[in-house]
Amino acid sequence: MNSLEQLPVEIVQRIFATLNPTQEQTDRFFTLSRRICATLRDAAFARMVLQLHCATFAHTQPPSAIHSRKHLDEKNPPTSWDLFWFRAPDPLPDVYASSVWPQLSHIDFYSEDLIDGAARPPHMSQILHGRIPPAIAHMRANLSFLALAHNNLKGPIPREIGLLVHLKDLYLNNNYLSDAIPPEIGQLSRLKFLDLSHNRLQHSIPEELGSLDNLHSLDLSHNELTGEIPRKLCNLHSFRKQDADKLSFGVSLNLGHNRLVGSIPDEIGNLILIRKLRLDHNQLSGCIPLSISKLEFMWQLLLNNNRISGEISQICSLQRLAHLDLSVNLLTGAIPIEFARLRNLSTFLLTDNPMLDMDLPAKLCDGTASLFLINLTESSRLKSEAISPILFKKLLDQGFRKPIK
Repeated sequence: MNSLEQLPVEIVQRIFATLNPTQEQTDRFFTLSRRICATLRDAAFARMVLQLHCATFAHTQPPSAIHSRKHLDEKNPPTSWDLFWFRAPDPLPDVYASSVWPQLSHIDFYSEDLIDGAARPPHMSQILHGRIPPAIAHMRANLSFLALAHNNLKGPIPREIGLLVHLKDLYLNNNYLSDAIPPEIGQLSRLKFLDLSHNRLQHSIPEELGSLDNLHSLDLSHNELTGEIPRKLCNLHSFRKQDADKLSFGVSLNLGHNRLVGSIPDEIGNLILIRKLRLDHNQLSGCIPLSISKLEFMWQLLLNNNRISGEISQICSLQRLAHLDLSVNLLTGAIPIEFARLRNLSTFLLTDNPMLDMDLPAKLCDGTASLFLINLTESSRLKSEAISPILFKKLLDQGFRKPIK
């Protein structure tokens, strides 16, 4: 016999039975099981593999431990078998999830070289490779937290993820996930935090995400999403219903760094609790909607690097606004004097708006406003006599060296 595929199952079982759970031997086991499963596609054989796994695991834990685990995280580190689930051949993922993971309520496979300046935790020394198998649906009975961020996962997000009805936190950011965002995610009615950023997701944003009535934070940034911003997304019930929990956490929507087109929907004014809105680095056009003035809790507004036109007076009523970036657009008109009344505004960026009248109102130049960063363009017509010594020093401290005429 020249190939492992030709080995009788009985002999393969004996080979597997002799393996100990070292990394090298586990890798050998995975290679064998991959080849055999690819040939046999035998669910009974896959169950036998799982039984061997349980037998090995029982050497260090009670026999019932593998079935009774509730958490996989830093305190309850995953085994190499758990990590292999993401790259195992069928039918292993299905059998593994249904027989080993059904009781799990918390999976945290977050992996990053540095976490808050510290070395990666030991249980994350091996990052995840492979895909998210559709067999994840077997965890729907209890799973409420799923974090697979900062790994090497590829392929589409399975539609079956919409069956995890108890899920409250879903972090799949910083991977290589591709294809469309499955609209089934809109079925996760308990979801509070959804982060799919820094992937390769494509196509339009499914309007079904507007049905996530408990969502506090949605981050779809740094992908390849196209189309317009769905109007239904601006009707998120959770962004409209006031409660202390949402106000303390802060409600945020981040669609930046995509390929979105069209105008900012007028319905954006329905998101009355939003604190952070990022639509930067897209291809958005049209005017800033008047309804944006209703967003009284807004703290950060980033609309830079688009093709937005028109005036900016509608922003002047956002009294809590601290960070505003409108740079690299097609804005017109003058900078309203009302910006001087925004006492929390500390960052105000306006670079590369060639048609914007850059004469700053005197109230913004007398040093009484709280601004510590004003970013101007080369074509600024700011006159030196309009600037107080206080503001002039601020500009110099920030590296503003262009001639002031």
